[in-house]
Amino acid sequence: MAFHMALNAANLAPANTGTLAEALSSPLPNARPPRRMASGGPMRRPATAVALLVLVRPRRRQLRVTRRPAALLEGTLTAVPLEDGKPADLGPAPPVGSRSLDQLGFLLRNPFARGLEVTSLARAELQASPQEVWKLLTGPQSWIALQLVECYGLPWPLELEEVEGRLEASAELTGQVGALGLPLRSFTWEVQHMEPNADGGGELELLGRVDGEDGSFTHRFHVTRSSEPSSSCTIESQVRYAPQRPLQPLLNALGGRSSQHEGHLRMLRRIGAMLDGDVIFDPVGFYNLIGRLIDLVAPFEDLAREKLATLAGLKGSTASPVKLLEIGSGSGRWARSLFPDDQNSAPVSKVTQYLGVDISLTMADEAARALAKLGNARVVRGDARREGLLEEACGSFLAGPPDRIVASYVLDILDDKDLQRLLTSCAKLLRQSGGLFAAAGVFPGSALMTTWESIWQKAPSVVGGCRPKDLRAKLEGLGWEILAVEVTDVLGYRSQVVLARPPAR
Repeated sequence: MAFHMALNAANLAPANTGTLAEALSSPLPNARPPRRMASGGPMRRPATAVALLVLVRPRRRQLRVTRRPAALLEGTLTAVPLEDGKPADLGPAPPVGSRSLDQLGFLLRNPFARGLEVTSLARAELQASPQEVWKLLTGPQSWIALQLVECYGLPWPLELEEVEGRLEASAELTGQVGALGLPLRSFTWEVQHMEPNADGGGELELLGRVDGEDGSFTHRFHVTRSSEPSSSCTIESQVRYAPQRPLQPLLNALGGRSSQHEGHLRMLRRIGAMLDGDVIFDPVGFYNLIGRLIDLVAPFEDLAREKLATLAGLKGSTASPVKLLEIGSGSGRWARSLFPDDQNSAPVSKVTQYLGVDISLTMADEAARALAKLGNARVVRGDARREGLLEEACGSFLAGPPDRIVASYVLDILDDKDLQRLLTSCAKLLRQSGGLFAAAGVFPGSALMTTWESIWQKAPSVVGGCRPKDLRAKLEGLGWEILAVEVTDVLGYRSQVVLARPPAR
């Protein structure tokens, strides 16, 4: 099927980048905010005008920007090789890396008889009731705002622009996919199974086809209430398909399946935004996109980072040796500054082991390259908000809990729920080691920060998702003991640095 042909460059992790395969979240590049919907009649997407590099969209209602914990995603992607429609054995799996190249060789030897069956599974935890999510999924008009076809690997600017039909058992729905308002292809979905459950959620199974192409795909949704907290729910979405031979399985093995899976995860993230009626800032997509450009703001933040290192006891002759965990390693520029180039000189840093965790694959790769020559530094990609990830990472790479945990310009990106999740994990580790937590973030109190806050409300990506925030108040509100606070001001760019001890329990 044509929508499986999107290509994606292979991700090659540097040698000193660790991977926690079971705990890492998938990257979600270039997530687009949901569109407002019209009502009545077949649903149509407004035409989009593009001139030069400017994307012009209808003016949207200005609302409070929120970042729900719907961003807590996980997914798996599997591909089973087929020969004459039956599973084929490629032999023992290699100890490291992807099987895609093995599959490519398998396919090339007989592309007309050999193919793939691909399964993309995405799961999200949402702070919403099952009823809210089920109502959203079972309204075909919502599929346009959700861009359901993104789950099937359609690259921008191809978008779902119109849906006709009623979503009910044994019904059939049709959708028009186009680009810039021009219809190009038609989709058809047959409702195979639709059953609400006692929690207010339910199960939905669709059999989909692209008109004019052989083959089909299945798309299953399952919405259930979460055990904790009771006001949240879990949504699972599974897409299974067999790319049409002979060309599409080859393109799929080269990277098309990764593009499809990333689109699948983006769609679940968009559900959380629609439930809030607003946009959601995607730190993964943003920082994957800008990479080392983040260091352009370093002159405004270096003073705060230097104070953070001093307060945390990472430098100085009187400081004790420490094992350091950094949440949000960024480009690795600051971490590299902790280690002197001349190992024979008197040590400036007291860091004996360093572990960086970053949710962005691009930033984790950049940090790994920056620290590649250091034998006592490691970087992993992972979502630090996820329960157990930091503990697993420290156990694997620091041989136990860290003495210090630092987070620079990370806490000001998180909403209160995600902040509490992260700090709970940090407190658990630091209670074991008797260590301390240090953080820096943008801080209100200047005309520039007032303007910054206004920009964040309307376009959070412009300011990297960071919002001026009083970290001391946030930490105290969660029971942390504040040991030191400093504020820096560089031409109105204000930063707050906080050193804290975790609560006893």
